[in-house]
Amino acid sequence: MLWYLREIFSACQEVFLKFHVIIETMKPLIETNPYLINKEHREASNARSVKTSCGVEGITIKPFSMTQVRLDSSKTQLVLNKIKARLNSV
Repeated sequence: MLWYLREIFSACQEVFLKFHVIIETMKPLIETNPYLINKEHREASNARSVKTSCGVEGITIKPFSMTQVRLDSSKTQLVLNKIKARLNSV
């Protein structure tokens, strides 16, 4: 029985080493995918993908100016205070 476990361990180790070599030699997707290499093309493709996905889902938005956007951080501050209180009570 012990020899069988040794064989399994050896086979797993061999597969892991081959997999590790493959992963180490791979380039990141942003370097190999022609649609991601060019920044302008990538941003345009991403915008088109979001727009078509929203269209398929039936999601519509009204055009707005970024100067009109206000972020409400009051809830974020409330959550942060609760976390700090929990940490201090431990």
